[in-house]
Amino acid sequence: HELNLQGFRVKSKPTSLIDLTIPETEIFRRFSDTTRNEIHRAERNPDLVFRAPDPDFTPSYQVYTAFEHSQGRAAFAKTDMKIYQVFGAYYKGEFISGLYVTASAPYLRVRSIFSKRLNVEDKEMQKIISNATRGVIWEICKWGKANNFVSLDLASVNDTNPKSAAIAKFKLSFGGPIFPEYTYMYES
Repeated sequence: HELNLQGFRVKSKPTSLIDLTIPETEIFRRFSDTTRNEIHRAERNPDLVFRAPDPDFTPSYQVYTAFEHSQGRAAFAKTDMKIYQVFGAYYKGEFISGLYVTASAPYLRVRSIFSKRLNVEDKEMQKIISNATRGVIWEICKWGKANNFVSLDLASVNDTNPKSAAIAKFKLSFGGPIFPEYTYMYES
């Protein structure tokens, strides 16, 4: 809910929340058909392994920095990113997709979604990475539910900007309703 705080400026943007208080089967049922199918493909792939959470930070950070640089963005420093939980997917032992997540009980919030998909030309491998990324989010949901978190916040959803429309569509495929997220900035 928006607060009226004296001396603060407020900024609002939409975010998508997955409810983790409902039964696991209901969480999964709310995902789009395509997302459920891709998760099933990921689960059936014997070469894919999910780590939820992943105790090894280094492989995820290498993929994260390459992903950010491939989009012309600067990656955050390794020391800044180590505060997040890492959830990842490995294909034949190689880290291919992951998320950095803030675990601030009872809420989970996605900080970054990243993968090797922008650096792969093989269409079959792109499908595997797509399936794996959806599978990682499903693993986060199951882990969050098992650890008494109440929601997974997929972070900002901007479907009006053509540059971020694809990621917005991806986030919305998990069936979470849209809520306003408020950021408060102190005005001195």
